[in-house]
Amino acid sequence: MTRYRLRFLLQEFDLLPGDTLVGRSSACHISIEDPLVSRRHARLRVAGGTVTIEDLGSRNGLHINGRPIGGAYTLADGDRIRIGSHEIVFSCVEVQPQKARSRTPATGFKWRCAQCGQLYPTDLDVCPECGELTPRDERTLTGTGGGTDHDWPTELLAEVLDRALGLELWQDMERILQRARSSVDERLAVKEPVNGPGLARVARAAIRLATARSGHRWVEWILSVYSRLCQVPPPEVVDALAALPPSQLAELSRPMAELVEAVYSKGGPVQDDRDATEAMSRLRGLAATRN
Repeated sequence: MTRYRLRFLLQEFDLLPGDTLVGRSSACHISIEDPLVSRRHARLRVAGGTVTIEDLGSRNGLHINGRPIGGAYTLADGDRIRIGSHEIVFSCVEVQPQKARSRTPATGFKWRCAQCGQLYPTDLDVCPECGELTPRDERTLTGTGGGTDHDWPTELLAEVLDRALGLELWQDMERILQRARSSVDERLAVKEPVNGPGLARVARAAIRLATARSGHRWVEWILSVYSRLCQVPPPEVVDALAALPPSQLAELSRPMAELVEAVYSKGGPVQDDRDATEAMSRLRGLAATRN
């Protein structure tokens, strides 16, 4: 039998017979966290041995192989679909028949094969790449932060935040930061590592949002994350903090003090972090005088 698949950069989804909705809404079968994607962006239809895709009146439209399309378009193996800022490859794969699977929304949650590292849909019992059986109690969800040393969620959310930041989509950034907060807090709760560069990108986005909306709650959360990690933010994050208006700095005096104290409670900063720690200490002192 022929199975139809959509291959994202880090994910892969199987298409089932019938309609598959793609969009930013969690109610879609495939949910894409991207401010350039409409809530109901496109519909894929598998019927009669063909797969068609149709735009649902989205804000940014659909592109196939670099060209915008209108109306329904019949996909061929290897076609490249652009939805928002995501490029998705459509493929036809010959596989052995399997039992019917439930049609549940796909929101980026994937199992990771313990043998070859391949990501594959949550409803498969074997890795489609190497055929390795993955015990139910050892499976890893890449979208929930459970059981993986690599922090894919923070990296992906940081990438989407960068796009929203470039377009100054502040409302979308609020929503994406909420997702980032849930992901990071969950990893910290189970003592799993948080991606450092990804966290720094989230931090810079939170600071920019604070400047644009005259609020500091997201910056306070970021400082609390670094406090729990007992790590000083990298220099670019400290520099971004220093650029905040004095009134906002005053509101952040306490969490900055707690961060510096947390770093020194674990023996102080490592050599590479000393300059950033000293800069944070000076910033904390400045904030205290403004309070």
